[in-house]
Amino acid sequence: LSGMDFNRQTGSMNYGPAPDRQNKRKEKEPKLIPLQLHRNSKDQVVSENNIVFNIHPNMRGHVGLDVSLFGWLMPSYTMVFSAFRDPVERLISSFHYGISYGANRPGQVKTCHLPNVKAWKKTVASAKANNTKEYNSLMRTYLRSCVDAIDNTYVAFLDPLTKNVSVALDHLEKYVIVGLTSDISGTLERWKNLTLRTCRDHDKYRWIRRALADSVKNSGERLNEGLVGHEDNGDATSSVTATFKETELDMLDADLKDLVRKYTSGDEIIYRRVLDLYEEQRSWDLYYQHNA
Repeated sequence: LSGMDFNRQTGSMNYGPAPDRQNKRKEKEPKLIPLQLHRNSKDQVVSENNIVFNIHPNMRGHVGLDVSLFGWLMPSYTMVFSAFRDPVERLISSFHYGISYGANRPGQVKTCHLPNVKAWKKTVASAKANNTKEYNSLMRTYLRSCVDAIDNTYVAFLDPLTKNVSVALDHLEKYVIVGLTSDISGTLERWKNLTLRTCRDHDKYRWIRRALADSVKNSGERLNEGLVGHEDNGDATSSVTATFKETELDMLDADLKDLVRKYTSGDEIIYRRVLDLYEEQRSWDLYYQHNA
């Protein structure tokens, strides 16, 4: 389900091709979505009254955790998987790659405009290597233009309605099976195991198992490739992450360092709890292995 196509006012989800936000003249083909509709109109609208899932609903991508969808569009007991990264490192990575979207409620995900977006990555990489002044200028442009993409993104993901740290922490503990990009191989394997053991009595278990195997492989490759500079990978250590982060911060002017800390202050609180939860939830996988 494409989160950007949910209409909060009408309580419906557009099931047609999702427009490409980078180029409005093109349209993306909808992904394979395991649901069927009672098609009562040509606009292919999903609503509470006409939705029929034949396997399971599936929402993915940069979209906030809107718990009001639970119980009708999504199951009452939804499995929410999310991998987290050191917040400052994530912000710097977003800057390098020119990430233009943050996290918000379905239908309300905002995007920002960056100059020369197609060459943004090369421009930033060149400035980092050759021109500290230009690097700072580019960071200043990014922080000014893309606040919605980087302002405490984890808080916005976990509480897209009020963006309150306390509410975000509550949602994190209630709904999210956490993962770490610094242990992406272990994260994906854990998620796969938990899902398979939870769904082992499902009448389409074999289909789910095959789909998960492909998804884990593709997601792992994509996430590893997306780590800026490739200093860290699926087996990265915290010391490597810290070195990368501090190296990037050392290049920034004092006012930019302050802004980076401001835009990650809430996320730091979330991330500290994520690290604890990742260890606490390890016992779930061990329990299922023991009782499989």
